[in-house]
Amino acid sequence: MSVSIPKEMNYSEPMSSLPPSTRTIRMTVPPSNVSTASGSQQIIFDLPDSVGGYIVPGTLKINYKVNVASNSTGGFVRGIPVYTFFNRSDVYTQQGSQLIEGINQYGALMNVLYATKLTMSHRLGMAYSLGLLGGGSNTPTNVNLQGRPLVSTSETWSMSAPLGNILSNCEKLVPARCGFRVVLTTDQLSNIFNNPPGDVVTAFTLSDIEIAYDMVEFSSPEIESVVQGLSNEGQIVLKSQSYSLTSQALSAGANGTQTITFNNRLSSIKSLVAMFGGSGATQVNGSYYDSVDITNDAADTGGGSFCFEIAGKQYPEKPLSTKNGKAAVHSALADCWGGNSADLYNESMSILPAEFGNRENSTTDNQFSGKFYVGQNVEKLQTSAMLTGISSNNSAINLRIDLPIATTMAHQISLICLYDSILTIDLNSKQASVRV
Repeated sequence: MSVSIPKEMNYSEPMSSLPPSTRTIRMTVPPSNVSTASGSQQIIFDLPDSVGGYIVPGTLKINYKVNVASNSTGGFVRGIPVYTFFNRSDVYTQQGSQLIEGINQYGALMNVLYATKLTMSHRLGMAYSLGLLGGGSNTPTNVNLQGRPLVSTSETWSMSAPLGNILSNCEKLVPARCGFRVVLTTDQLSNIFNNPPGDVVTAFTLSDIEIAYDMVEFSSPEIESVVQGLSNEGQIVLKSQSYSLTSQALSAGANGTQTITFNNRLSSIKSLVAMFGGSGATQVNGSYYDSVDITNDAADTGGGSFCFEIAGKQYPEKPLSTKNGKAAVHSALADCWGGNSADLYNESMSILPAEFGNRENSTTDNQFSGKFYVGQNVEKLQTSAMLTGISSNNSAINLRIDLPIATTMAHQISLICLYDSILTIDLNSKQASVRV
């Protein structure tokens, strides 16, 4: 029998170091097309190219200042304020301007990700930069760590947060030589703010806008030759991941088994999350910032079930039932992003029981929103392989809902997909392409 020693006793590791000329630069990139922005406007950032430069993925952030004007006090910013002002995020290559990622309803997506990936402690710790609290709500509670109240007719504050996209989600350093263009599109007033009777937000202005990130520069010819040697005729492949959000309508009076079809064609889907948009005057946060249980489960009355179907296979095999096991629906949501290697004792969410319990006839308000989401992990196995999810290239994604009790209102049903993105960069032609 051979004897091995633990890695903590491996004293034979060679002494190595980076070339002396290596340096990390904190890049700050202002918009190339505007200095300020208001509603429904594109903000374009051209990240500079660098032959020896590499973007450090996890360091991308969006920084800006916002001024909100209203005719009286009482308005409210929905969701996670730093993201709520943006409706769409796009990433292009500057060489050829090819779109490599486009995400609709960016602010609503980030609101779901923060609810299902971060704890209340995380929210509190980052409250200042995310734009939470503020406006006189300086004493934190589990309820007010959502959105931002407006307490004056002209309010100005600054915000900063990670900018999630295909670049920041890459698993390795991203060569900056082809240059990338990031385009953020601002949303319209009605999708950002809640207005109580008598109060109307009239305008907002973003200023001092910038994207910030770290770029490592290797000025050593040896590093360049090593990178070229590791490439395939000058092409390198990076694994990343991205999100999509698409929506369909469900009419009032829907009853029995309903099949909602989403035509997302993706090679490797890892997670699915369904949202059931709020409706009517009593659910004030709208179709993207309220999500309610449309099976109307309450104390084991009513209730139905949910499951996803792709290429004839059902996920999960036994539908998630709100009547027989609503806690299991909540638990499946908690581990839907972590794959089958998730730490069962370290699931992180910031959804209050009452928020998850909101039903079709529930009343929501500014800081007590509906957060009933149905999530399911569909990743085959979380490994180092490039593609680990399931494919919908040859089949649409169906959401099957069993509704024993007819719905009383129309709802917008939205589907979030987390999927693998394979980014290919040609070091010689400075072109990039993506496979999803």
